[in-house]
Amino acid sequence: MKSNNMYRLEDVVMMSGLSERTVRRHLKEGLLSGSKLGGTWQFNEADIKAYMERKTTMGLITQEASEQVKMFLKGAMHSMKTMQVCTIIDMHDLSQAKLSTLRQQVLDISNANPTKFTMKFNTDKKITRITLTGDADYVEKVLDAAKAVA
Repeated sequence: MKSNNMYRLEDVVMMSGLSERTVRRHLKEGLLSGSKLGGTWQFNEADIKAYMERKTTMGLITQEASEQVKMFLKGAMHSMKTMQVCTIIDMHDLSQAKLSTLRQQVLDISNANPTKFTMKFNTDKKITRITLTGDADYVEKVLDAAKAVA
């Protein structure tokens, strides 16, 4: 969760949909910048924006999102007891301030969500794409947040 305009490593993992191992490797390789405070990685909005806009990161996020949709279509979530939804949201020309607000709202919703879900942000060519898979109530809350920001 964001505190004092900073994000945790877990937040970057959640926003990108990449594994923690991949994000840590990107830190080591210098693809992601951040700072350690008390042994905990922290990232500001500029760190995240630069990371998400890198071609390497965007390619991996797109690949992960595609795999997420394929798994949903193959029935990977059939065992869940609640209605599951897979949706893709495209938002055009979001300002950096609106994108930051949306990221924080989605993180807050996600951190409070007790059911399994996946989320991926991909910002490319002035389009912010969010791929969501999870409980219908969770997806509905994220859609409401996206509508409020747009």
